[in-house]
Amino acid sequence: MKLRTKFLLSTLIITISSSLILVIFFHYFSTNILKNEIGNHLTTITMLKAKQIDLLIQSYEQFIDSIKTDSTLYGLLEGPNNYNEKLKTAEKKLKSILQMHPDIARIRLADKSGKIIASTMVNDRGLNILDSVYFKKVEENSYQTDIRESELLDKPVLTLSVSILSADRFSGALTIDYNFSRINQIVNEKNKYWANSNIYLINYNGRGITSLRDIDNSTLEKQVMPEDIQTGFNGLSGENNNLQTVPLVHKNYSGKKVVSIYHIIPAIASILVAETPIEDAYKPVSYLSQSILISYLFFLLAVVIIFNYLIRYYTSPLKKLINGIRRIGSGDMDFHLNIDTHDEIGELSDTFNKMVISIKKARESIIGYNKNLEKMVAERTGELRSEIDERKKTEQELIKSEEKYRILTEQSVEFIYWKAVTGKINYVSPNCLAMTGYSQKEYLGNSDLPEKIVDKEDREILDKLQYAFKKREQIRNLQFRIRKKDKKVRWFRYYHIPIYNSNGDFIGFRCSNTDITDYKKLEEEFRQAQKMEAIGRLAGGVAHDFNNLLTVIQGSSEMILLELNKNSSIYPLVEQIMEAGKRAESLTRQLLAFSRKQTLQPKVINLNKLIRDMEKMIKRLIGEDIIFSTNYSNSRRKIKADPGQIEQIILNLVVNARDAMPEGGELEIETQDVTIAEQDAELLEELTPGDYVLLSVTDTGTGMDKETKTHVFEPFFTTKESEKGTGLGLSTVYGIVKQSSGAIRIYSEPGMGTAFHIYFPATEEQHQQKDESHSISTDLTGKETVLIVEDEDDVRKVAARSLKYYKYNILEARNAGEAIDICKNYGDKISLLLTDVILPGTNGKKLSKEILKIIPRIKIIFMSGYTDNAITHYGLLDPDINFIQKPFTMQILTRKVREVLDKK
Repeated sequence: MKLRTKFLLSTLIITISSSLILVIFFHYFSTNILKNEIGNHLTTITMLKAKQIDLLIQSYEQFIDSIKTDSTLYGLLEGPNNYNEKLKTAEKKLKSILQMHPDIARIRLADKSGKIIASTMVNDRGLNILDSVYFKKVEENSYQTDIRESELLDKPVLTLSVSILSADRFSGALTIDYNFSRINQIVNEKNKYWANSNIYLINYNGRGITSLRDIDNSTLEKQVMPEDIQTGFNGLSGENNNLQTVPLVHKNYSGKKVVSIYHIIPAIASILVAETPIEDAYKPVSYLSQSILISYLFFLLAVVIIFNYLIRYYTSPLKKLINGIRRIGSGDMDFHLNIDTHDEIGELSDTFNKMVISIKKARESIIGYNKNLEKMVAERTGELRSEIDERKKTEQELIKSEEKYRILTEQSVEFIYWKAVTGKINYVSPNCLAMTGYSQKEYLGNSDLPEKIVDKEDREILDKLQYAFKKREQIRNLQFRIRKKDKKVRWFRYYHIPIYNSNGDFIGFRCSNTDITDYKKLEEEFRQAQKMEAIGRLAGGVAHDFNNLLTVIQGSSEMILLELNKNSSIYPLVEQIMEAGKRAESLTRQLLAFSRKQTLQPKVINLNKLIRDMEKMIKRLIGEDIIFSTNYSNSRRKIKADPGQIEQIILNLVVNARDAMPEGGELEIETQDVTIAEQDAELLEELTPGDYVLLSVTDTGTGMDKETKTHVFEPFFTTKESEKGTGLGLSTVYGIVKQSSGAIRIYSEPGMGTAFHIYFPATEEQHQQKDESHSISTDLTGKETVLIVEDEDDVRKVAARSLKYYKYNILEARNAGEAIDICKNYGDKISLLLTDVILPGTNGKKLSKEILKIIPRIKIIFMSGYTDNAITHYGLLDPDINFIQKPFTMQILTRKVREVLDKK
């Protein structure tokens, strides 16, 4: 046997053995690799589709967030006022949303009790969804989803529910039922590499959510989870194991053996399954193994034949040919291949040499053509650059021109339109819709619309406008009211000017309207404030002197009563004087409250506790024919105010509510925590952004019309009979609220009752515990020496007589100079200084500082009948300062003196 034959035989044996072993190992490892590859692929598919579903649910959540803040839905949840109109508006809004989103099946609005109050399906209204999964947990969580079979829609839906909060409190829920069309589209979208893959959603109970292959009407009906993997599948519902990345081989719901991957989607409480038949999964391995085996056999045969042929005939010429190719590849185009054989190799050599010559010529031609082409491209590029620069310049000028025109019209605060000579409207600025409710199309189609929307109370201006149009005259600052499309009335300032072209021809009018409603409102409020301020100055100006007189009247009357026998004929007369003095004192306090000049002793108080303490008194006050209820917030917010003044506010409002319900009704007092934000424009006119406590007093009485509401806080304005009201109740409430840095709002309609909303600023200060380190003796007598400083002789004498009656030693001074001289003479013998706040040439605070230098241990009581200057200017309102308000009785004065002297 020849050596060549032995070599070929050995090569054949080694090649065949290696090929068989390689095919066997290839098949084994390829099967495992393909299985993992299938798992990776199915995992990628499930993750991508799960991400798409998550993004879809997020878009649903963003969409429901965008509509839950709609004011029409909040208005419907707020209460019975204009309920039918609010319901009509809300359902119209919901239906318009339903029409624009075909993947939405139904939208519903439920109150906090679970009752459906608005829906895109009329049959839903009144149903209760309190026990439904998507409503039970919505109060605790922002969003809640549920996949279920809808009873009324007769098809499976994805229900998304979101809570609606009012003042941080749960007030209702908005639910949207989505069709499965979008989810089915995502899940059933075919993959070009695994066309036979089956992808579907199942819930935690093992039922199919999306449509199943080979099964009709399978949604939520078919149990599709194999029992043999139920235990392992239940483990996938945990948060830490929401993806099974190891492929499982099992039989699916139709009995086919498949490779599967599972992925949990928490957003819709379901599991995404991706599977492919086992025969399709492993088919490439079998097919490839067969192909490889056949290929190896053919390859082996070809190798033997070619190897033998090349050894015998072409080894040497091929080496020359390879060497020549390398030379040409390196760029040596002058190389010539010399092979003297007369076979195919020789022909290949000749052909190769001819090809080199052709390539060399083509290369030279291409180089020349490229040079010409580069020149032409450079010339054309220069021309194009010039054209582009010119076009850009023109476009920039056009953009600037259009921008100027747009700014002048579209961004103007005015509503502008152009009226031609014929009366036709040729142009309307876009803000017409925001200012009047009518669109540009409506104005352009109805040239008389600007005149038609003028309010009927201002129709007389139309004659003036027609005359000006006819005479081509200019009009400036014409003010009138218009009625918007939604029937709201707004004030407009109007002017128009005639327009002429460059030839001097009249071509129409430029008409402009400015909304001045807010200006009108401020103008009215300013007039009201001036009137209130004038009355306030009058009230505050006389209060001090009037209280001094009342002090003398009440003090003298009390002294007379002490000296008189109760059987005396004049005893009742003196009592009448005392009672008249008390009524005059109450009237003075009301005037001071209205003018905001009364003395406040603010404390940190819990409004809920204060009202609870008043409940029994309120029930006795309103009678049995009025149902009284309260609704307190759970917050710990507190306010800083005078408790007595807050009680006066509540009592005044309760009395007014009682008088407005002569035949009985309902009265509710409610507290809430509210936060005023930057966008609360109406309240920001009086309040700064921050935390507040809202006090609401609501009745079901006769209510008030618009005219009455505009005057309700004016002093001496009353709708009651002359003997039943002074007209100072609500003006007093207004003054106390303003002096407490709050705001008050009134909501009322005839026959619909009245609601007062009062906003008090919340305080961070802690409640001050009452100091019990001292006790007040029940015995008001004393032996101490008291210095009384008062420039009003009658007041000073009344105070002196009152204290002398209780055995005190009294020193009197009319001014600061006399007081200081007395202190220097008596020194520590003086135990207490009783001084008026306002003294000739100085004030009580300055005097007290001087006296403290002489008598460091002296105790001080300030008194005043009008404390505006004393409190705001002299800074006397301090928890440690002892103060007594004029007018005071002998009992009040002596008790206060005894209390201060007994303090440690």
